[in-house]
Amino acid sequence: MAVLALVACVIAFAGLVGWWNRQRDTLVSDSPDGVCQLIVRERARHIDRNFKIFLVDRKTGAERLIFTSNDQSPTITRERFVWDEGSSKVGLTGDRYYATPESKLGNGEIIFLVYDVASGRLWCNSDETDRGYERISAKEATDIFGRALRPESR
Repeated sequence: MAVLALVACVIAFAGLVGWWNRQRDTLVSDSPDGVCQLIVRERARHIDRNFKIFLVDRKTGAERLIFTSNDQSPTITRERFVWDEGSSKVGLTGDRYYATPESKLGNGEIIFLVYDVASGRLWCNSDETDRGYERISAKEATDIFGRALRPESR
């Protein structure tokens, strides 16, 4: 009987661990030229939101992790990727990130990060100072993405 109880506990714990580690893709965006795709993948939410961003080669299907977030607001309601016209840079914007004040766009969104696909260079406006990322201002992002950052482009 004790063995059965132990087996039941192990199975229940394994199920809990599987649930805890379950991940889902919450945002997917193909580059305008169709060469690559970006995916926001996150675990089931608890107190804070943590996510990872993967770059996918659309030809081979190979995925590469390009960013892991620090704790972010679990109450985000709007989030999207914006691409420049040449598909060389992509930005992640949304309505609720823990980010620097300079990252607030004119449309009320926050430019959280910008990624240069060719060079692999990443700018991140997280309000954590120890992450080591360069920052990018809302003005600089607007210069890169232009009308893609306007509210009517959503």
